Amino acid sequence: MTRQLPTDGFTRIARQIAGYPEWKMIPPIAELHEEIAVAVESDGQTADFYCDAMQSSAQMRGEIPHPEKGLCLLELENPLDPNLPYVNSGFAEKVAQVNSAIGKRYDTPYSTPVQHSAIILQATIPTNYDPTILDQTLTKYTHAALSADRCHKHINNTLEMYMDG
Repeated sequence: MTRQLPTDGFTRIARQIAGYPEWKMIPPIAELHEEIAVAVESDGQTADFYCDAMQSSAQMRGEIPHPEKGLCLLELENPLDPNLPYVNSGFAEKVAQVNSAIGKRYDTPYSTPVQHSAIILQATIPTNYDPTILDQTLTKYTHAALSADRCHKHINNTLEMYMDG
């Protein structure tokens, strides 16, 4: 069974995300268009992409189309440590709570905060999305990523203070 959604809606959102100046899309948009066409023709397959933040250490992970959540799923990831999501500890839980608190300050009609040690926000972009709200979401992702970077810097500086003493 193939999807009934037109490919142009998927490529339109991919172009909008790729055109946002604060994020660099990987793979390049031309390759993503090919992956989208293949995904739309199959049942349950997605075209996955990442965007590196230009001003922070964050990364945005996306899936077009998302089999259960609509046109596109976008997750803002900015781990304090890449291994932290695999650790079950009180410290990892506190980092997850901080990420959720940061996410709450920057949520949009499409995004919600996530209590996870690496993920801050998750956005579900509906098939009838408003490009203005998507731009707002991308802008808020940028600000949330910068906020997380400041938090990480503060945590690391505090730890270093005790290591030096």
